Amino acid sequence: MNIFKTVYFLNINSRVKILFIFSLFLNLNVFGQNLNNGGSIGYNTYICPGETPPTIVNLTAATGGNSSDPIEYLWMTRTNFSPNWSIASGVNNQASYSPPPAGITTYYLRCARREGFVNYVETSIISVTVLTNPSATINDNPGSASVGSTVSFNASYSFNSTYSWDFDGDGNIDCTGQDCSNTFSTPGTYTISLTVNNSSCSVTTYEQITIVMPSAESSTDPCSCNNSQDFSTVDGYFIRDFIHITSGPSENWQISEINSGAIYNASATPLSIGTDISEVTNIAGSYYISFWFKSGEGYNLNLSNGGSLINAETIDPCNCISALPVEMVSFDAILNNDEKEVTLKWTTASESNNSHFELQRSLDGSRFDYLNVTTGQGNSNQLQAYSFVDEDPVPGVNYYRLKQVDFDGTQTYSNIVSVKISTESVIASVIPNPVNDKAVVRFGEKLPVRSKLQILSSMGQVLATYHVENTLSQEINLDRFEKGIYFLRIKNAERTEKAFFKIVKF
Repeated sequence: MNIFKTVYFLNINSRVKILFIFSLFLNLNVFGQNLNNGGSIGYNTYICPGETPPTIVNLTAATGGNSSDPIEYLWMTRTNFSPNWSIASGVNNQASYSPPPAGITTYYLRCARREGFVNYVETSIISVTVLTNPSATINDNPGSASVGSTVSFNASYSFNSTYSWDFDGDGNIDCTGQDCSNTFSTPGTYTISLTVNNSSCSVTTYEQITIVMPSAESSTDPCSCNNSQDFSTVDGYFIRDFIHITSGPSENWQISEINSGAIYNASATPLSIGTDISEVTNIAGSYYISFWFKSGEGYNLNLSNGGSLINAETIDPCNCISALPVEMVSFDAILNNDEKEVTLKWTTASESNNSHFELQRSLDGSRFDYLNVTTGQGNSNQLQAYSFVDEDPVPGVNYYRLKQVDFDGTQTYSNIVSVKISTESVIASVIPNPVNDKAVVRFGEKLPVRSKLQILSSMGQVLATYHVENTLSQEINLDRFEKGIYFLRIKNAERTEKAFFKIVKF
């Protein structure tokens, strides 16, 4: 204020001199000069999320002005979300600067001036770019596979990233790319690692896969010669057997070689090379095939999944061939013209002590249920013809066989024949029936949507309801019910027909 009062009382010439002196005082340095070059600072850098940026170094010093006056520094910063500059945090009056951790891309600017001056000279702007954090996720790992299998893996997409795979845990990269596969040649548990890199940012995830040596087992004692699943034809006695393979999940097992003998289906037709061995529903890595072999001959097979080869053979082919009490000429199932009934016909050339024939029906070719009894001829050396009409076949495939029973109770079985019925109504079978606690309802074909199974009392009261669709079977539980007779009702929402079945609870 004293300066302004002095200026007011001076003459014009003196006022000019005082104003000049006042102007110099505004720059706070009467005799020196400010910088004319702010120098230069570090380089653009890239960091991962949460990291602390490196120190921004002084590359070249600021120049110009009175070199005897010290240089003052001021650091400014802004983010890619804000156009406005603000004073950077921390110590500012220094040529270099160590920024705090950055979560987003940030820009820095250094300003410099000679001490005593108001105005700053700026350097160029540098940026610290925060990269996208990569993610590593392994898809399609089956968890287990068999020796020789090629397993395909997939990594979830990660922006601007590269992918490196180590399939055996030895620290070496076995494959690069988002999709990779590996063939495992020896059994064991392997640690798979996936490393995903986005520039300098890296993340690694680990999973395990167990490689097993496939194994196959057959029936331990298939040669009983009186198994209810066995049957006889004019070609010989056929014994029921199975092969169970334990391996990795979702593999394609087939019969690859038949070294000796043969295996047959329920109609005594040989199964050929290339026959599929299906994976058991809801049991990953478990494969099962049931078949028959001819008594006295047996079989020796090789099974392959395309990478592994295992062998299965008859434990004891034994010889169940004997004089048949009934010499069968033919056994046929004929679908009638209306496709609602099946006529079963069979002919014998001779019979010895033949009490009766029990006709049996099955929905899967495995479990057979009683259908009808026809009296035999006892003893006969003449051609005998029999027939029976199944008036209620099940939609889908119906399997039939004959159980021939002697007067002394000895039993033999015929070959199995089948007929396929088109689906026009909902029909099923209850296995077992009578029921102790639980039973399985098997359908001729998969039920459409909005279908129901209802368990009714003998008075028609609904005791339990099951909602089923797109399935071939449904388990029902009668454990809490009293002994007696109940009814199973199938209601198909897409048709008007309803099917009723009697269930006996014991």
